[in-house]
Amino acid sequence: MSQPLPGDPLPSIFRPEPILPAVVSVAAALMVVQGIRVLAFSLVSVFNHDLVNEALDKQAQKLGSGLLRPDSVLVNYGLVTGLVIAVIVAGLCVTLAVLLRRGSNPARIATWVVCGLSLCNLGTGTTGISADNAFLPGWYNAYQLTHAVAGGLLSLAVIVLLLLPASNDFYTKNRD
Repeated sequence: MSQPLPGDPLPSIFRPEPILPAVVSVAAALMVVQGIRVLAFSLVSVFNHDLVNEALDKQAQKLGSGLLRPDSVLVNYGLVTGLVIAVIVAGLCVTLAVLLRRGSNPARIATWVVCGLSLCNLGTGTTGISADNAFLPGWYNAYQLTHAVAGGLLSLAVIVLLLLPASNDFYTKNRD
């Protein structure tokens, strides 16, 4: 048990918990949504891998034999690897959300880093969607683009919410 501060009438275990600002609650909820979004996108990719393989076959036939199609074993390893990474990222998002609600300033900084990297990846992801996947069905390309833009907007919203004065006051009072 920690020693009471001079002039503090109550020991630290009896002091009331700081009130969680709404902006922090919303930022934590958006991080959970971000994790669910990443997992959902990965699952949609796994469930539609036959569609992508058929589109690759049609594209290879259209262009002739010069296009090498990846082996199905390699594609399956890629899908499994992507799913594992999605589970790790989803777990990271949920962990950060829990720590944000607890008032952890290092978690706030880590959230800024994760969301900032997500924003940096937004440009390369949307460019790749429009350039590389023109042979895929239109709904799949639209889904990929919507997923990328939604991720960028969620990341931007979390960054802004954690920069607001109410959020800053909450984290400066709860130094780890």
